Amino acid sequence: MASTAQDALPAGVLLAAALFLVGLFFFQLYHGKADASLLPLSLLALSFGPERAVSYSAYAIWFLQSPLVLVGLQMLPLVLSLWVLWYHLAGRVRKWGILLPALGTLGMAVGLVWRLFDNQGGSVWTNLLLSHLLPLALLVSLLLCAHQARRGIAYYRHFFLLGGVLLLFFALCVLFSLAGDGSLWSYLCSLWQNTRMLRSFFYLARLVNHLLLLLFFLLVVYDFMQSVVRRNSELQLLTVQNHYASEHAAYLRRSLDETYAMRHEILHHMNALSAFCQEGDLQRVQQYVEHFTGQIRQAPGRYTDHPLINALVSYCQIQAQKLDVSFQASVQVPQHIGIVDADLAVLLSNMIDNALHAVAALPDPQERSIRLKVEIFENAGLFVSCTNSFSGDLQRDEQGDPLSPRRHEGHGQGIKAMRRVAEQYNSVLIIETQDNLFHVKSYLYFQEVPSQAEA
Repeated sequence: MASTAQDALPAGVLLAAALFLVGLFFFQLYHGKADASLLPLSLLALSFGPERAVSYSAYAIWFLQSPLVLVGLQMLPLVLSLWVLWYHLAGRVRKWGILLPALGTLGMAVGLVWRLFDNQGGSVWTNLLLSHLLPLALLVSLLLCAHQARRGIAYYRHFFLLGGVLLLFFALCVLFSLAGDGSLWSYLCSLWQNTRMLRSFFYLARLVNHLLLLLFFLLVVYDFMQSVVRRNSELQLLTVQNHYASEHAAYLRRSLDETYAMRHEILHHMNALSAFCQEGDLQRVQQYVEHFTGQIRQAPGRYTDHPLINALVSYCQIQAQKLDVSFQASVQVPQHIGIVDADLAVLLSNMIDNALHAVAALPDPQERSIRLKVEIFENAGLFVSCTNSFSGDLQRDEQGDPLSPRRHEGHGQGIKAMRRVAEQYNSVLIIETQDNLFHVKSYLYFQEVPSQAEA
């Protein structure tokens, strides 16, 4: 019974791992997308604990009058590993690869039923499964996984990369064991001696299965952490998107209010001109018209029939005038295009906002310039480009993206938001700097090609 007590700690760890995997499955299910491989993986973790405990509990075998439970618990982890390895296969390999776990499960069921009615005859079959067939199936499954990794399947690329790190760590543990009491090295030597003496690969397969369980568990934890980071990043980008959408929706409302106010003012201007004409004061009429014409020239122009793009470019023009910035805009866009307004607002408004803050930091107004270009290219996509002057050295993050000087004030997500929009439309965000000019551009492919009438 001492051995059973010694195995209590690893059995408890395996039970905790199984409960964690089951909990993670229901967590994913609650959020709408669950990984079904977590269930056989949790059973795999759970199966190791009883197998170790029952193997040292002679009273349980004696009570059952048959080693049927022990044999079943020895085969179950191997069969479950076959199912977990198969689950992440892809394509034709996945279609035919199901034969390995399916035949393994069928062979285990046949062996257990056989031993239930004929222990002597069934033991020949179960021993063959444990010593040769199931270890061979596990080896073939690993070769199929290696083939998937060569084809570029992301899961198995991470699988073998992390597996290599795990094997290196295991080799280091063996070396440290040699320098110490040598218990791990003695265990490996006894494992090899049992394999040669019994002519059974079961013990090697069980060691590999333990390493696979650890590897699967680390991959699950890694994927879970990645999903949390990705979810937080998406929430941050969604916050940025909502911020700019609300900001420019408010600008559109102000533009509409200003249009109504301008119509009201024009009526008053017409009344004033009519009064001057009735009095015959042509000089005052001329002065009034010149003043009114100057106000019209200062008002933002109409760049395009697309309401959102026109509003954003007009906003940039107004802000550029306030900052005494040389502003040029080339806009050739129809009223309707195959890009969602919210995505377009995130991309273009971030470009404009970054450009305005960059030129505002220049002390010499003569050096302030913004060049904006928004054009349809071959009726298949939208080309968006913004070039502005800047001063100082740009700091970049790990991905090479420029860091915002306002990141400590809660900003700095604009580049990530623009890159996310570009990727959504099968494009990339290109950022270049040359001679104190900052250039950012992207080409967004239309989700729906606009008709010729709209173009």
